[in-house]
Amino acid sequence: GGTLDACEKGGYDCICVSTPDAEPEAEDMVELPSGEPKIEFKLIDEGSCESAGMYTIMNEDTCKKAGEIIDDSPGKPIKVSENKMDRPKGCVLHRSQMGSADKPTELFRGGTLDACEKGGYDCICVSTPDAEPEAEDMVELPSGEPKIEFKLIDEGSCESAGMYTIMNEDTCKKAGEIIDDSPGKPIKVSENKMDRPKGCVLHRSQMGSADKPTELF
Repeated sequence: GGTLDACEKGGYDCICVSTPDAEPEAEDMVELPSGEPKIEFKLIDEGSCESAGMYTIMNEDTCKKAGEIIDDSPGKPIKVSENKMDRPKGCVLHRSQMGSADKPTELFRGGTLDACEKGGYDCICVSTPDAEPEAEDMVELPSGEPKIEFKLIDEGSCESAGMYTIMNEDTCKKAGEIIDDSPGKPIKVSENKMDRPKGCVLHRSQMGSADKPTELF
């Protein structure tokens, strides 16, 4: 519930993240600058995910979830192929696999084809890159460098620093442990404190201790 527009106010520094999280199960994980945290999967039948302004899915769990949603087939399996080169790269559905909860969504980690419609395959793309610290390979960014970075900001806001405000408890806890180099550092969530910076913060008095919490306002 924090409303302060600058991170240094009240002795608090904000912890920011370089890339917005986008787990299907936690759409509120990171507040995008627009204020509209959202994830969307889309089936692309020509060009590539990136040419459609979206991102290639490279993570098995994300691909499985996407296939279930796109094909409206809960429980639809996933088949991962590491070395098939003559396929589109990433998460795909062959037209013969659509409309069936038994026929798998496929993930071609080694695919080299540059267009999604080749070979009868359509690509499943995601609107926002995933950025779980535990799974940096979840979505391949257009640059080919999947990466997440946490940073402590002591003036301005996360967005003014070109980063994103963390609004998810698990992400904030992980960020606090990394930024403060304090494994196991706890998290304290406050819903109604208005006179604080919004998001994930560390008060200067809480730094350097695995016992003093990172806070989420």
